[in-house]
Amino acid sequence: MRVKFENARILDIKTGKVTKGVLTTCDGKIEYVGAPKADESVKYDRVINANNNLLMPSFKNAHSHSPMTILRASAENMVLMDWLYKVVFPAEAKLTADDVYWGTKLAIMEMLKSGISATFDMYFYTESVAKAFKEAGFRACFCSAVSGGNTDEELKTALKRLYNEYDKLNSYSPLIKYYAGMHAEYTASDGLLKGISAFVNDAKIPFYTHMSEAVGESEGCVERRGKTPAELFSSLGLWNYGGGVYHAVHVTDHDIKLMRDHNIMVSTNPCCNAKIASGIAPIEKYAANGIRVGIGTDGPASNNSISMFKEMYMLICLQRILTSKPNVLSGLFALQSATIGSSKVMGLSNTETLDAGQDADLIMIDMASPSMQPEADIANNLVYAGGNELIKLTMVNGNILYEDGKFNIGVDENEVYSRVNQIKNRIFA
Repeated sequence: MRVKFENARILDIKTGKVTKGVLTTCDGKIEYVGAPKADESVKYDRVINANNNLLMPSFKNAHSHSPMTILRASAENMVLMDWLYKVVFPAEAKLTADDVYWGTKLAIMEMLKSGISATFDMYFYTESVAKAFKEAGFRACFCSAVSGGNTDEELKTALKRLYNEYDKLNSYSPLIKYYAGMHAEYTASDGLLKGISAFVNDAKIPFYTHMSEAVGESEGCVERRGKTPAELFSSLGLWNYGGGVYHAVHVTDHDIKLMRDHNIMVSTNPCCNAKIASGIAPIEKYAANGIRVGIGTDGPASNNSISMFKEMYMLICLQRILTSKPNVLSGLFALQSATIGSSKVMGLSNTETLDAGQDADLIMIDMASPSMQPEADIANNLVYAGGNELIKLTMVNGNILYEDGKFNIGVDENEVYSRVNQIKNRIFA
């Protein structure tokens, strides 16, 4: 399929500069970006008049639990461990594979409306989640969410799940990737940690997990295992081939050195961490140490929304509270973290910019919106004044999945709403 965007403004995400011109896509790739061609004989399946609106790389959600849309607003005003053990884990025990499929469909709609074209998901019933992404034509990466392993049988089951999902989902769809990982240190037995390390080092692949999200988590790891989570993962060889961590709020200077030395990237989740009072990740320190930062929304049960605009705004504002510096980082840094940074965290190097040869994952921003005027600095307007209402169009792999309030994901939105409400009513009856 060939699409042409005319009369567009195009954002260079590396510099923040905007130029006027044409962008064309062909068979899922960006084909041309530049000035209009005088004698063009190419036939397009669709020509879109951008009307001076802005094209930019789509956002990538570097950490999510998509099916948790079902649990939205059901566990409020609780610290992390109470939130998990008193509400979330008991509710999740009642979910079926079909439930998580419909919860994922709802998350896809919300992400598309926020300009997100790809997500890094972690959940159970992974094949049902992957099915929802594949049917919608949405790009997704997965990290294993295995946990436990306290008995020989549990350990065997958890590792078998990791091996099977890795093999199956990495050949499931060109838009799906699967990485080695686990839920977190505090939900993993010694046997599981060693088993995953063996898998990582045999396959020579990166490793991903939640890490140091709450104060008690890091302190508990020191009490249980004599090391911080970062020190533990490094000592076990889990970081021998790089990877990433989600949250990384409570870290030491030694942790940061280990992360830098092992090429460990960070998916920061500012809204969620603020909402459940987990703390503020030291993003300025990560950036200063050359640690790549991407942005994730985490799950809709803890955030509760999926909006990259909110995350970018909170990222910068929280860093300024943490450091007492009104000039720390920049709006462009946040914009780059939500696009280039998240792409790198997810291993999606071909979705970073709007250059010829890159995958055609892009969004169109409504420049006629009041929040985008006056146009003193478009990048800063996007970060400090932007919202989901700015998204006119979201393209994934050359296909337009959302445009002007309409979804093109193979299912009617009202059916999705009906299904998730039925599931919610059953789970919390």
